[in-house]
Amino acid sequence: QSSGGKDLDASIIMVDVPTSNAPGQDPQEVLALALPMAEPLDEMALDFVAPLVDLFGEGWTRCFYSRHWQCRGAARSYIAGTIVERVGQCSTTIGELLDGTMRTVHEGLGDQNIKVYSESCRCMTQVVPPFCDQVDGRLLIAHLAPLLKQLCVRMGDSKEAVRSQTTDALFR
Repeated sequence: QSSGGKDLDASIIMVDVPTSNAPGQDPQEVLALALPMAEPLDEMALDFVAPLVDLFGEGWTRCFYSRHWQCRGAARSYIAGTIVERVGQCSTTIGELLDGTMRTVHEGLGDQNIKVYSESCRCMTQVVPPFCDQVDGRLLIAHLAPLLKQLCVRMGDSKEAVRSQTTDALFR
């Protein structure tokens, strides 16, 4: 706590912040708590991250690529909590939003931190349905096939928590 007793360090708060699996959790609040911990984007990576900055903003992208697992989890929670609204008022093409969203899920499913991986599994189950009625089925399948392959590979993980989250994601 600070000298006033009211402010907590963001890194302490983030450990206990519910992610997208908690009903009523404001995704903006989760992201706002994570942002102070996120490092600035690397100049060398700006071209690589530019599409995500355009879609989701620089603050979100900083959290998404942070070395802190809490920030990476918060970024996925934010996407999961706002995707229905984003699809409904898509200012870019729906294809670009689908590409960016699936990129975030794909990268999250490769995260070695179990909590980030679990949040990525939950994120995947929340971001796919809003696109089902909006994009061509073949395009959706093209994005889902690598994700399903990635999940199937993780079924062989030595950690039961990873296998359990993977099973839940596959069933959803």
